[in-house]
Amino acid sequence: MKKAILLLTAFVLTACSANKYSLTENTVPDTYLPDYVAGLVKEGKITDQPLIVIDELHILYDGNQKATLTLREDDVYSIESIEKDNAKAIEDYGEKAKGGVVLITTKEGKKLAEKPASEQKILFLEGKKKLSTKEVHAINPNDIETLTVIKSREDVRKYTKKAYDGVVIIKMKEGKKIR
Repeated sequence: MKKAILLLTAFVLTACSANKYSLTENTVPDTYLPDYVAGLVKEGKITDQPLIVIDELHILYDGNQKATLTLREDDVYSIESIEKDNAKAIEDYGEKAKGGVVLITTKEGKKLAEKPASEQKILFLEGKKKLSTKEVHAINPNDIETLTVIKSREDVRKYTKKAYDGVVIIKMKEGKKIR
């Protein structure tokens, strides 16, 4: 159970990027990603609605998001694409991959992915209550309603002044408590 929670935590921190790459208002749009997508569309490799995967965070892209998807070129470690209607991509990512897939690994995501899970400092909260490792390991995964993962340093600082690699906020299902 401990290993499962630790692996889940490492995966979740790698998979979610705490709004750093989410769709938000951006006063000065960075056109790196929209330009990259437009180039692939022009080449006929993907449609204008590909699946964008940033550090395992899946975003179904459409042209309306050009000014709101904040990802700067200097944040990118690697970027590659899988062509539209690729059977393996559809098997791996589902029907939303039919339009093609753009796979992006950020520099921050690569660093965290390479760090052993046992070395990652993660703050676990239930609401505003800090959870001990023992409490986290006692949680029945079926009793969890949502997990919110926060990993950008700026956002982590909203929860703690200590040096953590991420914060996981656990919301239990109604009537369920941490043992």
